[in-house]
Amino acid sequence: MATLDGDGLHAAIDECQACGLCRGRTHSVAGSPPKPARWMVVLDGPSEQEDRLGRPLAEPDGPLLQAMLAAMGLDSVTDVCITHAVKCRGGPGRNPTPDELAACRPYLVRQLELVQPEMVLALGRLAAESLLGEAWPGMSQLPLGKLRGQVHTQVGVPVVVSYPPHSLLRQPAHKARAWEDLCLAMTHIGHTPWPN
Repeated sequence: MATLDGDGLHAAIDECQACGLCRGRTHSVAGSPPKPARWMVVLDGPSEQEDRLGRPLAEPDGPLLQAMLAAMGLDSVTDVCITHAVKCRGGPGRNPTPDELAACRPYLVRQLELVQPEMVLALGRLAAESLLGEAWPGMSQLPLGKLRGQVHTQVGVPVVVSYPPHSLLRQPAHKARAWEDLCLAMTHIGHTPWPN
């Protein structure tokens, strides 16, 4: 895994059968090409549309995430690497097991190595658990709100945890809190989305 380049990593994800999630997928969703980028966004897992199309940023979550990134002054194609904690959708209403999350983690770690981001946004519980779980025993029992409002550094790069787009679509009242999280991340690395 440690020697795979971006193309090799995507090919390995496409062929992966390391856990039961592969049996429920239409396509794996490896994410953006893993090339150096200042920002990395890690989402929980592919949506139904992302699974069908084999790429991130599909409806209904994709447009909201793109709007969030645009508000930060970021282009979702050129400035950010977008991926998921798990690369396959196991089926409707099925959350990955801890073993399945662990099986996908080496792919995420290799993506981090290739992208070398200055900041990672972990948008969702699975994303946070995959990135930070080894340092937070019992993390799966914590509400997502307990992980927000701080900068974590357990994976050798700053990580800010926030709500996933699908949650914000269901609970728009959380959008203000999500913006606070994005502002925390921007402040931490000195990113200013507005003209000086």
